[in-house]
Amino acid sequence: MQSIHEYASRKIYKHVDLIKVYDMIKNSIKTTDMVLVDVKNSYGYVLAEDIYSPYDRPTYNISHVDGYAIKYEDLKEATSERVKFKVVEGIDPRRAHEYELHRGEAVFVETGYPLPRGADTVVPIEDTFLINDHVVISKKYMRGEHVFPRSTDYKRGELIIRRGARITPFIIKALMDLGVGEIRVYRKPRVIIYSVGDELVDEPFSNEEWKLPMSTKYLDKYIIQYYSGQVIDMEKLPDDPTIIVSRIKDHLDKADLFITIGGVSMGPKDHSWISLYEEFKPQKYWRGTKIHPARSTSGLIVKDKLIINQPGLHQSSLSALFFIIVPVINYLQGLPLEPSYPYIKARIKSEYIDKKYIDHYRLRPVKVFNEVAEIIDTMGSYYLKPLIESNGFIVLKPGIEYLRSNEIINIFYMPPINYPPTANALW
Repeated sequence: MQSIHEYASRKIYKHVDLIKVYDMIKNSIKTTDMVLVDVKNSYGYVLAEDIYSPYDRPTYNISHVDGYAIKYEDLKEATSERVKFKVVEGIDPRRAHEYELHRGEAVFVETGYPLPRGADTVVPIEDTFLINDHVVISKKYMRGEHVFPRSTDYKRGELIIRRGARITPFIIKALMDLGVGEIRVYRKPRVIIYSVGDELVDEPFSNEEWKLPMSTKYLDKYIIQYYSGQVIDMEKLPDDPTIIVSRIKDHLDKADLFITIGGVSMGPKDHSWISLYEEFKPQKYWRGTKIHPARSTSGLIVKDKLIINQPGLHQSSLSALFFIIVPVINYLQGLPLEPSYPYIKARIKSEYIDKKYIDHYRLRPVKVFNEVAEIIDTMGSYYLKPLIESNGFIVLKPGIEYLRSNEIINIFYMPPINYPPTANALW
């Protein structure tokens, strides 16, 4: 029987450079399939094609107000400040484009609807008054006033949105208004999450029971959903190599990405990576990543499916999400495989020195107030407090060990973990 030391030695970390991990994934894993979806149901998908306008927008000259459509020449040539126009009755103000306007006539039109043919100016109803069957205008206007001219928003065939855009509620509205009914998108990736450990329970922590909550699966679930992944299963697995292997085998054709949480260290009950490695003997894998925290993050590519072994400690879990899991979810949807997050510029409050793991990408929590950033002591990957107190992160790239006081740096924030670190009221 092998000793604990012998078993642990088979799981020694190699700590692969993050860029090499990305290259391995890009060379082995394909994006999800392209599918057609109804625009109304496209929220969160990533476009797999450029979208062009099928129409001129507006398709006619459109009124900006409720009022009377006229010919500007009638105003221009008037000899009096008060100009009368014959009101054409019986015209549907929402179908006025079917009527040809003549000299001296006015047709009532509504906001957002076409003008009669030949009209080029609209006078708001509040700037007019009626005398019998004539409308009187006593104010000067410029040609084209209160008119949205045809095709001034988009011309037919003009590019609206480029491939790779993630569909937002406003994009849905805009595409519907532009006459786009279906779009080609990347299918949302299907993800299975396995929490590994005999000690895990699906309940909050209890000091009496000393069981650990499966909290990381919820962290993963909601972040993955935010970036449009579909979590199709979440299951607790025991510290049993046979069961870990069998679950992956049974579900390989059901998901695009597998995540195991925990069991990735070198102890006698840490089977997540080693059991899969020894069963499948994959040609492409990595054991440890040069990111900190989350150096134990490992992975395997089995039958063109990616399995990510995520550490369970809190800061390490988040770091693995930031550097690997979210970029992979995006990559599967046709986006670049890189940590791409919004950021602001802020000034470092005081100098910061970090010489440990100098060849790693290092994620450090910060607290930003009034565009001044204070780097928070991580205290070690077990601790929750640094993450709760932070509202953003800095990334120290390999080779960077020193930040000067008052240096301007990028502060990244990772929705839905945090949102813009500074916020000002509208008034």
